[in-house]
Amino acid sequence: MRRRICLFLGLLCLPLLVLGQRVVKGTVLDEESVPLPYVVVRALDAKDEVVGQGLTDLQGRFSVEVKTQVAPIRMVFAMMGYAQQTVALGEGDSPLHIVMKESEVELKEVTVKVPTVIQRSDTITYNVGKLKDAKDRTIEDVLRKIPGIEIDASGRILYQGESINRFYIQNMDMLGGRYGVASKNIRADDVASVSVYENHQPRRVLQDVQHSSKAALNLTLKRDRLLKPIGTMEGGAGYGDEVLWDAALTSLFISPKRQFLVAGKTNSTGGLLRSESQDFFENAMEAHTVASDKLKPLLQVPGELDRKRMSFNHSYSLTGNSIFLLKDDVTLAANVGYNFDRDKMEQQKTESYWLPGLERMVVDEHLLHKSVEQNAWLTLKLESNKSRAYFSDALKVQGEWADIAEHVNIPIHQNMRTEDYNIKNSLDWIFRKADKVYDFHSEVCWTTVPDNVMLAKDVVADTTIINQKLSGYRFYTNEYSTFRWLLSDVSTLSMKVSLHSYLDKLKSDNEGGALCRSGANDVSGLRLQTCASPSYQYKLSKFLLSAELPLYLENMRFDNRIGDVQYSFDRLWTGMHVGCNYSVQSYLKLAFSSDFRRVMGGMTAFLDAPIYQNYRSVQQFATNTLDVRDRGSASLSLTYRNALNGFNSSVRASASRLSSKNKMALDVAPGQLYAYNAEGRSVMNQWALMSMLSKNFFDINTLFALHLNANFMTTDCVRQGFDSQLSMANYELKATCRSVVIPRYLILDFEGRYDCRTQQFEGAHRGRQNLYAARANVSVFPVAACELYVSAEVSKVQGSTEWPGVQSRNVFADAGMRYSLRRVELELNARNLTNRRYYYVSDYSETDAASYVSFLRPLSFWAKVRFSF
Repeated sequence: MRRRICLFLGLLCLPLLVLGQRVVKGTVLDEESVPLPYVVVRALDAKDEVVGQGLTDLQGRFSVEVKTQVAPIRMVFAMMGYAQQTVALGEGDSPLHIVMKESEVELKEVTVKVPTVIQRSDTITYNVGKLKDAKDRTIEDVLRKIPGIEIDASGRILYQGESINRFYIQNMDMLGGRYGVASKNIRADDVASVSVYENHQPRRVLQDVQHSSKAALNLTLKRDRLLKPIGTMEGGAGYGDEVLWDAALTSLFISPKRQFLVAGKTNSTGGLLRSESQDFFENAMEAHTVASDKLKPLLQVPGELDRKRMSFNHSYSLTGNSIFLLKDDVTLAANVGYNFDRDKMEQQKTESYWLPGLERMVVDEHLLHKSVEQNAWLTLKLESNKSRAYFSDALKVQGEWADIAEHVNIPIHQNMRTEDYNIKNSLDWIFRKADKVYDFHSEVCWTTVPDNVMLAKDVVADTTIINQKLSGYRFYTNEYSTFRWLLSDVSTLSMKVSLHSYLDKLKSDNEGGALCRSGANDVSGLRLQTCASPSYQYKLSKFLLSAELPLYLENMRFDNRIGDVQYSFDRLWTGMHVGCNYSVQSYLKLAFSSDFRRVMGGMTAFLDAPIYQNYRSVQQFATNTLDVRDRGSASLSLTYRNALNGFNSSVRASASRLSSKNKMALDVAPGQLYAYNAEGRSVMNQWALMSMLSKNFFDINTLFALHLNANFMTTDCVRQGFDSQLSMANYELKATCRSVVIPRYLILDFEGRYDCRTQQFEGAHRGRQNLYAARANVSVFPVAACELYVSAEVSKVQGSTEWPGVQSRNVFADAGMRYSLRRVELELNARNLTNRRYYYVSDYSETDAASYVSFLRPLSFWAKVRFSF
C-alpha cells in the first residue's frame, strides 16, 4: 500500500518537474552579423546560481535547458575579446538574438600561442597562418602541407588515399565537386583555418546510421574578410616567339546567409583553364555511353611533361557560383560556367608493336594537332539537411563541343567534330522516425553518344580514307529505395530495392575510302537491372562490420535494324560485399573489404560494322554473344595518424580477379590496327600496394613525405591470332620535402621520383624501363617584400635492350622575381631558360611501347601585376 501511495505522489509531481524547465534558444553574432562559435551561455537565477549553461555551435546557435521557472532569470554571454552581454529573460523571450561587441582584454605579461593543430574527435583544424610561408599564394599551396592530403595533377584532393566527399567554405557547400575554382584561386592570406572532417557523412540524418570512410574539408575565412568582396585582379604580357598574355579576376563574398564566387580568366601561356572547373564528385555512370571513350586523338601528352611547356593556346574561362541559406539547414546553390580553349601542339611519335616470333612493327608519325574545345554547364541544387529529414533536388545541364584537326606525316589530314549534351536531375529524400530510416533516390539523365563526324583524307593523292559519322543517345534512370531498421544501438538491418534502366541507340555510317572498312550500324536496345539487396551492419564502439548480399535480375532487348536481328537476354545472379573497420585507437584504424559481382556486356557486342577511333585504329565489337564477367576483389588498409604531431601514414593492399568470356585481340598491319574481341575465356589478375608516410615538423615549418606504390597485372590476350599471356609491373618511389630552411630568407621545395615499369609476353619478349626525375624550387628573400625564385626539373629515361626505348635526358629551368607592396604584387618571369625545344620520353602501354618527341615552347619572358582587394 505504501509503494502505491509513493508512486501516485511521484506521478503527481512529474508534471510540476516538467513545467519547472524550459529551453532557451537563440543566435549570437558579432557587430558585422558574423556567427560567433564557442560563446559560453549561462542562465542565472536571482541568487546568481547557474540553472543552465551551454556553448554556441559553428553557426552561432545555442540551446540551453533552464531548470527553473522562478523569476528573475538572466542569460549571460561571455567570450574572450568581447564585452559580456546580460539579458533578462521574460516568459516568451525565445529565440534570442544577441549581438556582442568587441572589447580589449588587458593581459598581464601573458604570452598567448595559437596552436597549429586543434583536434576535437574526428575534426582536425589547422591554423593557416602557422602553416603558410612567404611563397604560398593560394589555399591549394597550404593544403599540400597538411599531413595526409595529396593533390593530383588534375587538382583532385585526396585524404589518406581517398577523394574527399565535400569542400565547404564556412560550412556551406557552394561549389559541389567543382572546388578547383576555389582551391586554386582563394588566397591563403584570406583563410584563417582549414578543418579536416574525418569519416564525414554529409547527410545528418545518416550520421549514426551509414558509415563513411571519406573526409571533407572546410575553409574558415578571417573575420575581417567576411561581409565584403575580396579577391584578386591580375594582368600580364610577355613574348616567346609570339605575344603572350595572362589576365584574371577572382571575387569572393561570404556572409552568414549567402556566398558568391566569380572567376574570369584568359591566357596564352599554355595553361588550359577547364581543369579548374572539373567536377570531381560526379558519378559519371550515366555519361558513359557506348561510344563516349572510343574516339581518341592521335597526339598524347606524355605523363611526365607539364602540358604548359608544349601547348600553344588561347584560353578563356568564366564561372559563377553562389549559395543562399534560405532558412536553418536549407540552401539553394547555383553554378554556371563556360570554357573556351584553342590549342596547338606538335609531336613526333614512334610506336612499336609486338608480333609473334620476337618481331616488331614500327609506326612513325609526325603529328600537328589543332583543336577548339568548348564546354558550358548550369547546376541548380536545393537541399534541406536536417537531423531527422533530408531532401535534395539537383538539376545539371552541360554541353561539350570539340573540333580537332590533326595533320599526320603531311599528306594525311584527320578531322573530328564532336558534340555532347547531358541533362540530369537527381532527387533524394530521406527521413527518420524513431528507429526506422526511409531513403528514396531518383535519377534521370539524357546524354548524346556523343555525336561525331570523322573525316580523314590523303591530300596528296586527293583520296578519302575515312568518312565516318556517329550519332545516338542514352536515356538513363536510377531509382532505388532503402529501408533501414535500427534493431538496437549497435545493429542495423537494411533492405534496398533498385531499378536501373538504359535506353541506348547508336548509328554509325562508314562511307568507305582507300583504307576504310565500309559498313554501318543501327542498333538500339533497352536494358533493365533490378536488384534486391539485404544488408546488415554491426557497430560497437571501435568496431564496425557490414555485409550485403545483392540479388540481380538483368533483362536486355537489342535490335539490329540493318540486319533485322533481335537479341534477348534474361539472367539472374547474386553478388556479395563484406566490410570491416576497427579502430585500435582514435589514431590507428584497420579496414578490410571484399566484393564479388557479375558484370554483363551491353550493346557493343552487336555492332557488326567496325568503329574507327582515328584514321588507322579500328575496333570491331561484334561477337553476337553477351560477355559475362565475374569480378572478385579484396582490400586491406591500415591508417595511423597523430594530428597534433603532424604525422600521417597509410598502407593499402588490394587484389582483384576478372574472368571473362572474351579475350582482347589485336591484328597489326602496316596501314591499320584492328582490335576485336576473340572468343575464349580469359583471366586478368591485379595486385596493388600503396603506402604513404608524411610528417610535418610544425616548429620548423618542414614537411617530409614518402610514397611507395607497386602494381602487378597479368592477363590473356591475342596478337595476330597467337594466344599469349601479358605480365606488367610498375614500381614507384617518390620523396618530397618542403621546408623553410632559413626563416624569412630561404625556402626549399624538392621532389625526387623513381619509376620502374616491366612488360613481358609469355614465350616472347620482355622489356624494362626506368624513369628518374627530380624537381626543385628555391626561393630567396633578400628583403621581406622581395622574392627571387628558381625552379629546375630533370628527368632521365632508360629502356631495356630487349625492348628498345629512347635513352634520353630532359632538363628545364625557370626563374623569376616577385615584389610586394601592400596589396600590389609585381612579378617578372623567365620560362625555359635552357631554351629546350624538344622533350624525349618513352612509355609502355598494355601491350606495346611508344616513344615521343614533343615540340616545346621557346624561352619566354613576361611580366604580371596582381592587385588584392
